[in-house]
Amino acid sequence: MTPGRIGKPAGFQISWLNHGIQTAYEFAADAGGMERSRYFGFSKDLYHLDHFLGMFGNMLGDLVNHQCHEVIQVQEPEAGIFVVHVRVIGPTGQAGEYDFTMVRKELGRKAGSWMAKSVIKRKNLSVT
Repeated sequence: MTPGRIGKPAGFQISWLNHGIQTAYEFAADAGGMERSRYFGFSKDLYHLDHFLGMFGNMLGDLVNHQCHEVIQVQEPEAGIFVVHVRVIGPTGQAGEYDFTMVRKELGRKAGSWMAKSVIKRKNLSVT
């Protein structure tokens, strides 16, 4: 990792089981509604936290309790949509790379907040 990496602060404590996944759910652009989501790269209903918990653990498990992460690149493919390419060192020391597609929430109590439209694990590690 480069010196620009971000890790967990010393003494960081999780308040409850699955706190990080619940936070990801709260900031998932299409979660909690009746419309289907492509958060994990395919059409899935995420109207209930339990649906999200199971999928997150299976699809994005290296993000849970990861050791550190580094933002590799940020692109804006369309106005107001950003794709953030991130490298993560998971809890077992394995590296993985993910693309977070970020959009701003337009309505509701989180209006103006950056939300994850999707989080997709890359198949192959890039060379940087």
